[in-house]
Amino acid sequence: MGIFQIAVLGKSVEEILPSISRLEPFLVPFRDAAMGVCQFHLTVRHVLEGFERAFSRKMFKLDAFNIQEYEFYEQVEAGDLSWVVPEKFVAFSGPSRTKIDEDGYPALTPQHYFPIFKKLGITDVIRLNKVCYDRNQFVMRGFQHHDLIYTDGTNPTKSI
Repeated sequence: MGIFQIAVLGKSVEEILPSISRLEPFLVPFRDAAMGVCQFHLTVRHVLEGFERAFSRKMFKLDAFNIQEYEFYEQVEAGDLSWVVPEKFVAFSGPSRTKIDEDGYPALTPQHYFPIFKKLGITDVIRLNKVCYDRNQFVMRGFQHHDLIYTDGTNPTKSI
């Protein structure tokens, strides 16, 4: 409801908040699924403010959003990825060394991502959280590779 009001009706977050404030007691802030103490609580207001900023900077264009592409790439077998900033920054479920991950679930290897990333024009891979594959597989295929390792479900350190 709030995103629609920003993207289609041209309203600001401040204009929207009174209409959704009565729902707030029923909306639990988002937290990462990781175990441990939550270091942040993401509220509806945070989401709306983030979307408003992205929308005002043309990082989301309603008329350019391709629902078919989004639904295709969100599938695990198609890469489990989505654009964070269209044509600039994509997030994806990191590859595994093998086709079955350490927990016994089907996983994609770096080789699966090579043609997808080339097609989408991706040049750099930034690995977060933990080492699950050989970075040289990407480097040998012409991708820049960067490690920014920190505990899953937490905030990155200030140095990152």
